[in-house]
Amino acid sequence: MTLAPVASASRYRLIFLAVLMAVYGGLAIWPDIMTVFGVGKLDIWFRDTHAMLAASDSAQAGYDPFVKNPYDLSHERHIYSDWWYLLGRMGLDRDDYLWVGFGVVLAFWLAVVAVLPLHTRRDLWWSLALCLSPPFWLAVNRANPDLLAFALLTLTVPLLMHHRLGMRLLSPWPVALATGLKYFPILGGIILLRPSGSRRENWLRAGVILVLGGLLVWSLWDDVQNYLDVSWVAHGQFIFGAMATPANYGWVMDSWLMLGRVTGIGLVVICVVLPSTIRPVDIREVEMSRLYALMGAALLAGNFFLTIGYFYKVVFAVWLLPACFDLQQQQDPLAKQAKWFLGALIAMVWLEPIMRASDVFWADAVEQSGLVAVRRGTAVMANVLGWVAMVPAVRIMGGYLRQFWSRPAEGALP
Repeated sequence: MTLAPVASASRYRLIFLAVLMAVYGGLAIWPDIMTVFGVGKLDIWFRDTHAMLAASDSAQAGYDPFVKNPYDLSHERHIYSDWWYLLGRMGLDRDDYLWVGFGVVLAFWLAVVAVLPLHTRRDLWWSLALCLSPPFWLAVNRANPDLLAFALLTLTVPLLMHHRLGMRLLSPWPVALATGLKYFPILGGIILLRPSGSRRENWLRAGVILVLGGLLVWSLWDDVQNYLDVSWVAHGQFIFGAMATPANYGWVMDSWLMLGRVTGIGLVVICVVLPSTIRPVDIREVEMSRLYALMGAALLAGNFFLTIGYFYKVVFAVWLLPACFDLQQQQDPLAKQAKWFLGALIAMVWLEPIMRASDVFWADAVEQSGLVAVRRGTAVMANVLGWVAMVPAVRIMGGYLRQFWSRPAEGALP
């Protein structure tokens, strides 16, 4: 594989940053643009960061935020771990939500820029099409903890590939920290299954994982039970999940969610069992991109099949982009899977927003029932595109898993 000259990569990276700053700066100045595309500014900027700080404030005031959370803007119960209460012990309160939220958003974009290769014009356009999409606006608007989880988990791959054993043994820590914040990042720990060429290192890493896993179970058991008791699933526009269509039609959800989970697990098993057609490589950048893709597919498909959330979960698709670019450049047997994933993903993240933006041209000409029917039909189409994107993502994940298991690797590549 031949990588693009450094000068070209630097130029595309600068273009990416310039466009990114221009678009998000424009959205900050004119937030009504987001509303046109169906992404409301809500009551305040960085609403989710404010909610975490509000839960911490409630805990500091002597309330149990799992039961009563009076400082939250909507008085909603806190459903994530009590690790967030450390914000108050650090001297932070909800008056700090703007600069804390900005820090979360900045950490996310720094991680995105570090991950994306941007070697060619094609890389640039695909990356902009995803990172400038309305689901990303929603995540940034809310400063959702998923952005912080992304930034933390991004550290896992370079640690796992480090030339020093001590640093490689630190690789489970970002996964543990992100899991403590929002539970589902534990799915990213799938890359820790990548075996090393050293049996001693495999045993040492397993020991670290067992210790951290035990600490997480001890610390988060009650918090996870509280989360499961809420049984929260998203409804309405911009929802992301295998069974999003039944949710939008108001059908009984428990059986449908179970069907989605069983389907997802079955798909993963099939894709892992299928023979891998991915060629092994000895280029560090490509190996890292495959690890990121494995982590991204696990988090993205995991959220899709296990529950129903909002579209900002597609932020984890960023990790899949470099591997998809590489598969197509090498004309790998899985290149078609990469093309299907990219095409369906971009269509999915833009379909509903474009339809919402077009309301101004035709919504007044139809009755309310007709408007509801059109929006519901658009949501169904977006859900179908979600399936079209997730199946090849899982196929790529299965191929990478088989490749790693069949060829144990050293920690660092040249």
